[in-house]
Amino acid sequence: MERCMAWGAPEGGDIGSLAVTGTANALELRIEEDCLPVAEPVRRTCELLGFDPLHLANEGRLLAVVPEADRELAMEVLVPLSGELLPRIC
Repeated sequence: MERCMAWGAPEGGDIGSLAVTGTANALELRIEEDCLPVAEPVRRTCELLGFDPLHLANEGRLLAVVPEADRELAMEVLVPLSGELLPRIC
């Protein structure tokens, strides 16, 4: 896989997006869920209601998978657009 992007999190939320990306590209992903950002009000509300925020639909997210060599360029483009650098997910 050279690079790919997914806009918005489908019914499976962030975890669903990662699963679809991994399956479509024959990748096995190990995800450190504690490293994925969840706003504190969202986290608290989900705890109260018994939901897992990483499995809820989440419009407005962009998942970009780029080669390590292009990481800095991708961040130069995405961070000014309110992008957030996530730890490497392997």
